[in-house]
Amino acid sequence: MDDSTSGKPADDVMSEPSTTPVAEATIEPTSEPTVEPTVEPTVAPEATGTPLDTTLNPDTDQVYVVVNGDTLWDIAVKYYGDGTQWHKIFDVEGNNLSMYTPQSGGSAYPLIHAGNVLTIPALVGTGQ
Repeated sequence: MDDSTSGKPADDVMSEPSTTPVAEATIEPTSEPTVEPTVEPTVAPEATGTPLDTTLNPDTDQVYVVVNGDTLWDIAVKYYGDGTQWHKIFDVEGNNLSMYTPQSGGSAYPLIHAGNVLTIPALVGTGQ
């Protein structure tokens, strides 16, 4: 077979090297790569059921935040030294506590939840 432009057979035709320069592309980052910091989860210290005001002054009202497992009896022991005084805390109007009576019968008991903020009335003038 003949090449129509040179008259040589097609097998003998060698292509000439291209004289057009080829640019090499260099990719440069436009900014530093973003690395997300790893955040280690922190465990909050377990609440101990301590009063907000750590000085137990029986002459003034105190504020207490209920933690899991607290009962009014336990809180009364902490503040008054006598669990039978729990009703003093229960009777504070601002504490908004109610009694729970189980449907299956049994005794009613005061219902408190972790996170409740209770006012603990002062001992002075409470008739103790």
